[in-house]
Amino acid sequence: NNMRSHLPLSSLILSLPITNSFLTTQQYDVKTRAAFRTLEITQKKALKLDIDEKDSLTYDENGPRVTFKGSKEGKVAVVEEPGARTLLEYLALPAEKYSVLDAGTIQRTPDSNSFVCELDPINFLGNKIIATIYADVNVSPYPEGKSVIEVTGCSLDGSKLARFANGSFDVKCTNVVRALREDFKGQEDAPVLSVDCNVEVSA
Repeated sequence: NNMRSHLPLSSLILSLPITNSFLTTQQYDVKTRAAFRTLEITQKKALKLDIDEKDSLTYDENGPRVTFKGSKEGKVAVVEEPGARTLLEYLALPAEKYSVLDAGTIQRTPDSNSFVCELDPINFLGNKIIATIYADVNVSPYPEGKSVIEVTGCSLDGSKLARFANGSFDVKCTNVVRALREDFKGQEDAPVLSVDCNVEVSA
């Protein structure tokens, strides 16, 4: 028999690799949203969401949506080696010249400032989810020392739950990176890397 169920997509979004401190979450009555069963795993109880490939899943595009918002700021002092490129000069490099450290995970679109990042698979209630993030990097000219990384999209693949949720949510993320010189933790006029990240997920 086919099962038609409206799944709590907002719960799925919580599985995205976003730092927990970014998110303000709400609680949901999962009993009315989906069928869960309890498994005994190494003497600990865990939730598992069973979805068969034959099950039919739907969601209401015009239904109520939940929005998660969060932000995080941070600074770190940088050591500049004599004769090497300074932090300010590094941030002024065009995105087309960026070196991709992990070519298996991050790919740069040729001759553009766009990047694609495929994250490692995660297990969400027994379902395999693979998230792919698309982002643009906009670099301000020297000597402003600012680079803005903006997420332009996110897609999900993996289990049927992941494929069902794909396209049913919106992700906005802006990460502003700046090169500063300031007194920092006892260091005078130190090169400092500043990061300001804002995340918004609607589902």
